[in-house]
Amino acid sequence: MLLNLLLLLFLLLNQILGMFEGDLEDGELEIGQISGLIDEIKPAGELIVQTDGGYIKDKHPNRGNFEALLTKVYNPENLVRKSSKKTDNIDREITQKSYAASSYKDHHKSIKAMTLIAAKKEGLTKETNVVALSDGAKNCWNVLKSLKKLF
Repeated sequence: MLLNLLLLLFLLLNQILGMFEGDLEDGELEIGQISGLIDEIKPAGELIVQTDGGYIKDKHPNRGNFEALLTKVYNPENLVRKSSKKTDNIDREITQKSYAASSYKDHHKSIKAMTLIAAKKEGLTKETNVVALSDGAKNCWNVLKSLKKLF
């Protein structure tokens, strides 16, 4: 289920939103369009950055699995409480968030760049307190730690 979601989000980012352009077969990546809007974004005091990944079976029988990573970035101020109409529970909804996804075999260079853009889109500055969440996977923590190294 998670792997299907990762693949779907990756395809959505690449194809529908047009945020990232390039030839997937050749591994080209150009980060465009959204990077020009970064200067217009309000700085955030705190951001939650969550990275997870998994392996997806390639549709070609001669190839093995490939890794896909997904990062979600949001400002906790955008976490809104709302009452559920079906139950007495209080639910929470993130009203604004940004995603980054990659399955490139480039030592995580593209996912790190896309995560930085997603974080800047949500208001990342040198003064922003970042709460990083992930499981124990080294590849996920390398992506998260790359935000710290940039400042």
